[in-house]
Amino acid sequence: MKVSYKIIGQASWVTLFDQSQGATVVMPDFKGSVKWLCHVAEGFGAASESVTPEGNATATLPWRFGQSYSTPAAAVAAVRLLATALGGSKFHLQVVQDGETQYWPNGSVESYEFEVNNCYVFHSFQFRTEFVTKTQPTT
Repeated sequence: MKVSYKIIGQASWVTLFDQSQGATVVMPDFKGSVKWLCHVAEGFGAASESVTPEGNATATLPWRFGQSYSTPAAAVAAVRLLATALGGSKFHLQVVQDGETQYWPNGSVESYEFEVNNCYVFHSFQFRTEFVTKTQPTT
């Protein structure tokens, strides 16, 4: 599995992690959840609520992966880089797995946790994006 991100408005994809390059994914093969927006109105005097599905879906992707770095200083620098590059940015995710490419567009990071152990770092992200597509975003 290879996961890359592209900050909206920039031209190139940046690799977040790549198992073929030694990243260890510490999660089920692929984990996430999808929530659809439903408008709920109680209605004055109504016997029950009115529920109207809006059709909008958001995905939550809690991904944890481990990566080795050349020195302890490089490990800490990677944490700083990921926190500043993704924190507060809107971006697209690209996931390549088993020869298939999927895109999770217009996402952001809800949280980022890390554990540094000498030259090894566990990175834990909670992403929120729009629903998955096979079409590459154009922004």
